Amino acid sequence: MTRLVLPGMYERNSGTILNISSLSAKSAFAWDAPYATAKAGILGLTRVGAAEAARKGVRVNAMCPGPVTEAKMSKDLGETLAKQMGVTPENQLAGFLKTVLQGRGQTADDVAQAALFLCSDRASAITGQALNVDGGTAFC
Repeated sequence: MTRLVLPGMYERNSGTILNISSLSAKSAFAWDAPYATAKAGILGLTRVGAAEAARKGVRVNAMCPGPVTEAKMSKDLGETLAKQMGVTPENQLAGFLKTVLQGRGQTADDVAQAALFLCSDRASAITGQALNVDGGTAFC
């Protein structure tokens, strides 16, 4: 998709690409290596894209959301992990949230607001970056 939209952005000398990666690309978890590998690849694509496009007026960034606890994907993962740990999904979630500085999961709105910022003119000096939207789960 990036290769398809870049020519038009270069023509206008402006544009923003926001890739959606994951906290899994930056922090090691003992599950789903293919998912983490794919999301880490997105971070590489973001850096290369930023290096190629910056002088042509295009910014390329990524977001690394932590678990959006209201989302089906996070709920399904929580249930799987709870079974592996021999606890209830509620206990698994409570244990996980203890590791988050803010003590809560992210909401879809948290992620959307960060995306809007990165795509806005307020972020005009930001390119090649991967913003964690994770409530303080990771410090990288």
